[in-house]
Amino acid sequence: MCGIVGCRQGTGQSVLRSQVSDVLPLLRHRGPDQADLIEVADVIIGHTRLSIIGPDGCRQPVVLGQPGDRSVLAFNGEILNFRDLQSGLQLREDAEHSDTLTLAALLHRDGLGVIPKLRGQFAFVWWSERTGLLSLVRDSLGIVPLYYAVSSEGRLSFASELSALDALVGFTADVDPHSAAHYLAYRRVDSPHTMFQYARSVAPGETVTFDRSASCTRNASLPWFPVAPWTATEAQALDAVGHALDVAIDRSLVADVPVGLLLSGGLDSNLLLAELRSRSPRDEIHAFTAAGGDKRGEEVRAEKFAQRFSATHHIVRLSPDDFIQRARQMSRNRDAPISEPADIFIDAVAERAQKYVKVLLSGEGADEVFGGYAKYRRSRIGGSVGSALRILPESVRRQLPERLRVLSRVRGATRELKDASWFASLSADEINDMGLHLLPTTAPDARWNRAPYDRIQSMMISDMLTWLPGNLLSRADRCAMRHSVEARPPLLDIDLVRLGMSLPTSFRAAGSGKKVLRAVAASRHGADLAHQPKQGFPVPTSEWLVGPLSGHVCRSAETIIAMFDLSRRPRSDSLQQVVRLPSKAQWAILSLGLWLEERLEVSI
Repeated sequence: MCGIVGCRQGTGQSVLRSQVSDVLPLLRHRGPDQADLIEVADVIIGHTRLSIIGPDGCRQPVVLGQPGDRSVLAFNGEILNFRDLQSGLQLREDAEHSDTLTLAALLHRDGLGVIPKLRGQFAFVWWSERTGLLSLVRDSLGIVPLYYAVSSEGRLSFASELSALDALVGFTADVDPHSAAHYLAYRRVDSPHTMFQYARSVAPGETVTFDRSASCTRNASLPWFPVAPWTATEAQALDAVGHALDVAIDRSLVADVPVGLLLSGGLDSNLLLAELRSRSPRDEIHAFTAAGGDKRGEEVRAEKFAQRFSATHHIVRLSPDDFIQRARQMSRNRDAPISEPADIFIDAVAERAQKYVKVLLSGEGADEVFGGYAKYRRSRIGGSVGSALRILPESVRRQLPERLRVLSRVRGATRELKDASWFASLSADEINDMGLHLLPTTAPDARWNRAPYDRIQSMMISDMLTWLPGNLLSRADRCAMRHSVEARPPLLDIDLVRLGMSLPTSFRAAGSGKKVLRAVAASRHGADLAHQPKQGFPVPTSEWLVGPLSGHVCRSAETIIAMFDLSRRPRSDSLQQVVRLPSKAQWAILSLGLWLEERLEVSI
């Protein structure tokens, strides 16, 4: 993948080429192989390239056409079916090996109507001299980020990361308190919002088009939604998913550089490893695992399958000190607080991986598409059990296992709020104790009709629209690209997603979850692999938060209160309550506090 930064001048403004040029080094980690910028009419665009497809080819930004009919493309990502799209295009010989030049030619000939034909992960900026329009485009699942800001004078600025946008517009620490509260509640910030009041994020599947006056129109296209219901048999579904999986994995291997794998030891990553080995019986496959502490733990599952499929297995271990130091480093230039404790482990793995590969495959998305989360199976009892548990005294609830404590916090006046609360960290009252106020959600999951779908399907759709892009995919991009590695999620191939989301929930969320995907895995690689439980990188969060990291949690709470609580009333009770919160809530406080300290240099 790559980095993009640029602007379009507002009325009466003069933006120097050097201003964009000065910002380009901030995106070097996203594109260490090449950097360039162009100035055409009132548009200046810079680009840094991480060479994955056609490493010796295409320089960006790409300019096509003659004066009066020129177009400019700055592209971040990969079009994995680019060869299928070349029919009828007049391309010079070197362009036949370039997804970027193929896309540039398609856009120049056909305009933005080509977007539904694209398969891959991408965000791009496209300017047409013919129309005078500049468009910001993001893939329909939100795998690749793109941000923008419009000044009061009508100057449009855009970038792949907020740190670059900050530098271009002249940063002020205007953290949006509503976004901060939303993060504490849900450990994500939903597009178009960001952690800063001045900046917006292009939403998944959105095209934001600006005219010369910086007025914009928005169009959204989600090829997988609304969901078309499957009407065939379960056996036919098994065959269809197997075929779509093959296409998805073959596409994910379109690269001219080494490709490796994040290996957690769970079903999804083990299945990917098995499929890679079946395609490359003799090639070396690098698989990467992270673990916490010095003791051997659940990473042994990953070791077992790495040995079975003859992968070169790299295990990265972090101590609590390593964990907190890396978390601080990551927070300094990050667009938002770190989403999950596993992000720190993925970052460490990416740092190791960049010595061996340029692309890392991961199993992200399988839980949302194929019903892997336990909450889908528990949702029918979650509300009633949660209500019963909330009757218990707080002193008793604190002694409950973590999973029951989560159930006790499943609440909400609406179906939307109940669905969101399964992943929630802090309640509205707990957020209020930090000096913030949680507003009703305005995220995409609050703006669609749940009526045609059963409860489990509606939860999956909600997670696809919010949790997946706002938490999981944002971390994959930030952690991998921080070390110049591209993260690819083969199980989020849009054709596989469309098929998976159409299946009845009884084909997906039944049993231990991901029923049809497990059946495919069993038919190809045996029951042992297919019956592996859901498994991320084993982070001993609960143990560390009440032990070596407890002081950092309390400090983070003080930092948040110092920034957002304008009443300045005593908060000793709030700080005492922090250490009694579930681990997810403590993590959200720790992460937001670290981000405020490191990103904005907030002091207490």
